[in-house]
This record gives sequence, structure tokens and C-alpha cells, in this order.
Amino acid sequence: MWEHIRSRVTVFNRMRKLEWIESEGGPLLLAPRSRLRDWSGIDVRESESQSDYDRACAITDEVGIISIGDGSAVVLGDMPDRTALVTEHAATDVFIVRWRCAASEESLLAALFADSSIQRLPYADACWMATGAEEYMLFDSAYNGAEIERYLSVSLQAGGYSIETCEFKPDKATNAVVHRMQLDLTGGKH
Repeated sequence: MWEHIRSRVTVFNRMRKLEWIESEGGPLLLAPRSRLRDWSGIDVRESESQSDYDRACAITDEVGIISIGDGSAVVLGDMPDRTALVTEHAATDVFIVRWRCAASEESLLAALFADSSIQRLPYADACWMATGAEEYMLFDSAYNGAEIERYLSVSLQAGGYSIETCEFKPDKATNAVVHRMQLDLTGGKH
């Protein structure tokens, strides 16, 4: 039996290898590529009293929305968790996986994707964001958007995404926060 399970995990890992990013201590930001020039990171613009990074740090929930130029971005709580983006169904579903603790990446991913567990988690509504059809970049919010070198990216569709969140604790040794972004053409009105 254990050989069969190990075999399934090995096949899974060959099929789905995630790329991870983490911050140097502050929140991560998922922002539209077209608005990156509007993000100043820790620098304070002359016309403003606080930095964009300070605004991101003011988000006290696990996930929130912040303005960036004439658009919006997702702020991921003030923890430097390793974070990955997982897309499903032509980017109508995007999962943001924040790895808090696990024996290994393999054990975390095996638990998250066993029998489509990631789809069936008890998500709670968190926020809603209008989106354009473009590439969104996930990076450390301390950096100036025009100068980021390390990032993950995902292409989102036009309309908007409802964002839900869930703490995933399948056992004592595994903990992650998972945010699900689902394409929502209702404009956030349910």
C-alpha cells in the first residue's frame, strides 16, 4: 500500500513542480504588470506622506486589496511565508499557497492535491478585485515595481476575481494558508 502512495506522490511531483517566492519580512504583492511603475516600494514619493510598502503593511488580514495607480493589487499578509501560484481551469481559478510548515514540499503538495483537496477546502470570503486581462506579478512589496528581479506571474482574465481564504491543517506537522481567486463576472455582487 505505501509503495502505491509513494508512487502517486512521485508521479504528482513530476507533473506539478511549483516555483516559490518569499519576502524579506513584509507582505507580498500581486499587481498588474502595467501598473508596476506606480509601485514605489519602501521609497516615499514627494507628494505622499507614506510609502507604498507602509500602505501594504497596514493591511492586517491574511489578504487584502490596495490601490496601485488607477488599478488594484492583492496584498498577502505580513508573513514571509514561501508562496506559490497554482492556476486551474484557464486561470478562472488561481490558488495562492502560503507554506507555513510541512515536513517537505512533497508532503505539503501531496496533502493539498490529494483527491482535489485544494478545491474542497472550507474557504471564507475575503475580498473582491476588478482585473484587466493581463499578467499579474507576485513580488516582495518592499521593492520598487520598476526594479523587481524576483517574481512569479500569472495571467488573469478581465472582469474581477472573488478572493477566499482558508487555513489548511491536515495534520500537526502541516500548515498552509490557501487563497482561492475565482473569476467572477458579477462585479462582486452575489
